[in-house]
Amino acid sequence: MVEGTLVVPRGLRAGQRVEYPGTVVILGDVNPGAEVMAGGDVIVVGRLMGLAHAGALGDEERFIFALELRAKQVRIGPHLAQAPEEAEEGLGPEVVRALEGRIVVEPWGRKPLP
Repeated sequence: MVEGTLVVPRGLRAGQRVEYPGTVVILGDVNPGAEVMAGGDVIVVGRLMGLAHAGALGDEERFIFALELRAKQVRIGPHLAQAPEEAEEGLGPEVVRALEGRIVVEPWGRKPLP
């Protein structure tokens, strides 16, 4: 079981990396070239434009949340998803989960998939 939460009180710039065995909360943007690796969930109170890996210790039940999701790549446990070349922007808060072996992205506040 993953325990503990690390709160990073600022955004991350290119080349910066945060790695933690529990949940990671970033209070700011995760810019392109920055990485967040968490054994628990990844929560970004800002724009996620860098790499995020939730459940980095293999837990597929974890999630990634961002106020604005613009990441080119996200990972949940062993699963990887890449954004399409012409991804939509400005959709509002979104959550990324693994469901039946694939990555799904949903608007925040929508009823979760079974």
